[in-house]
Parts: sequence; C-alpha cells; structure tokens
Amino acid sequence: MKIILKYVVFCMAAFVAVSCSDLYETHKKYLDMGEETYIGKADSVKVNGGLNRVEVKWKLNADPKINKCLISWGSDSQPVEVPVTTPNVNMSKIIDIAEGNYIFKIVVMSATGKQSLEQTVSGSSYGNAYIARLPQRAVKSIVVSTAGATISWTPEEGCVGVRLEYIADNGAAQTITIDGNAATTLIADFKPGSEFKAYTLFKPEKEAIDVIASLPATHVFPQ
Repeated sequence: MKIILKYVVFCMAAFVAVSCSDLYETHKKYLDMGEETYIGKADSVKVNGGLNRVEVKWKLNADPKINKCLISWGSDSQPVEVPVTTPNVNMSKIIDIAEGNYIFKIVVMSATGKQSLEQTVSGSSYGNAYIARLPQRAVKSIVVSTAGATISWTPEEGCVGVRLEYIADNGAAQTITIDGNAATTLIADFKPGSEFKAYTLFKPEKEAIDVIASLPATHVFPQ
C-alpha cells in the first residue's frame, strides 16, 4: 500500500512539474518576442468608391511604435505604403485603380518590421461600364419666351445634378450645373437652333469621392 501511495505521489509531482514547465515555455516564448510584437491594428476601415479610384480610410491608435501602413489588393498588386508620423489619427489614401470590386488588406507596421493583424475591407471603383449603364434625365419640353429658353425636366431617381454644355448667343461655349431636384432651367443667353448637351450626374455610393456623369444626351434649342 505504501509503495502504491509513493508511486501516485511521484506521478502527481511529475505531472505538476511537466505542466509548469510547459506553461513557463509558453509564456517565455512571448516574453522573448518583446513588447514590439504587439502593434496596434487598423480600426474602422472603410472604402469610398470613385471614378477609376478609391479612397481607403482607417483609424490608428496611439501606439508609438507604428511607423507605416501597407495597403494591398489582389495577388499581383504592389502594396501601397502610407507613412505614419503621428499615431492616434484618422488616415486616408486615394488609390488609382481600374473599375472593379476589390478586397483591400491593411497591415500596420513598426520601424523594425513587426506588423499588426491584417484587416480587410471590400470596395469598388467605377468606370466606363458603370457610365454606360447610367440613365439620362429626359427633357420634357423647351419653351422660349422673352426671358430665354426654359427647359423642363422629368424626374430621375438618384440624379444629383445635370451638367449643361451649350453655345451662347455671343458664340461663347458655356457650361453650367443645375441641381438634380430642379424641375426647370432658364437659359437666358441661348442661341436659337443650336445644340446643347446634357450630362446627368450621379453618386455611385452615398459617400463616393466622385460625382460621375452619364453619357451625353443631345438636344436642340428652338428657333
């Protein structure tokens, strides 16, 4: 009985010794890596689309070890490096990129090459394919009076404006932009019988960085 008891005590002591040794080795691994391993990651990451470009936005904490951020997308892209001079700031970067949908990755790094956990966010860039799909705000009527030519517009969902390009009665080229909710537009200096072009303006996203114009619709002022 005494022999069995001694054996049990010996086994328990050996188990505790091994467990403590394993625990120590686990903690020692992280202690040896030092504080610099823990780099603050990017926070509140978002992407705002634009015309053949995007704006990537994120926040950094006050970690003084932060030196730069790397933004990458796809397998063949070269990461865009964004230097960081002051931690605890709102960051942004405009990236020129072809039309398409992307997954962007942001890694925060220290001066010695330590890096944060990777943060990912999806976003889109808009181009010719998007423009080709945009509707054009229709002209309901053009009425001439002593005040000029009054263009009446039909409503167009999502339209934020219309850009008009026309030739004035003195021969000068003119460009004006009207509000997307305007029901009528008066052109006082129109040239009778001349053409004008109307580009309908849209924002592809609520916080898009660009207003994008449709293909032009051509109209003619009455004589």
